Amino acid sequence: MTSCWNLPVADLRSLLQRIDVPAEVVRLIPRGNGVLVEFKNGRQQFIGVEDCGPHQIATSVVIGAARVDRIGRPQALARAWQRNRHTDLIAFGLDRKGRLIGRVDLLLSHLDLNEAAFAILQLARESDRLQHILTGSDSSSRFG
Repeated sequence: MTSCWNLPVADLRSLLQRIDVPAEVVRLIPRGNGVLVEFKNGRQQFIGVEDCGPHQIATSVVIGAARVDRIGRPQALARAWQRNRHTDLIAFGLDRKGRLIGRVDLLLSHLDLNEAAFAILQLARESDRLQHILTGSDSSSRFG
């Protein structure tokens, strides 16, 4: 199993500074080892990026472990499976901490900036959409 480490903040900031996303659509705010995606409606989704050797993994917490337990793991997994049927790029599932997350695997060395931006924004949009479906709220304004 490949061990992952956090993508250096300087590398992530450098990547994000080169991505041209219209400000009226979203704001990309570098935070720690990821980026806070702020939508024009005020909702936010934190995308963490980890470097896992030859590829990177971008993740976003949809709901925390406590909320998964309240909803019920079978129900949370069923909703994740339903969303997985409708998206080609993003995979939803439970992480080791029991949180429902969205995930996309990236090969940043093989992607141009538009492809990287598309993947990060799709992860934020789809994770935010599922979060809203499950909770009706925006609980990811806390990041990290």
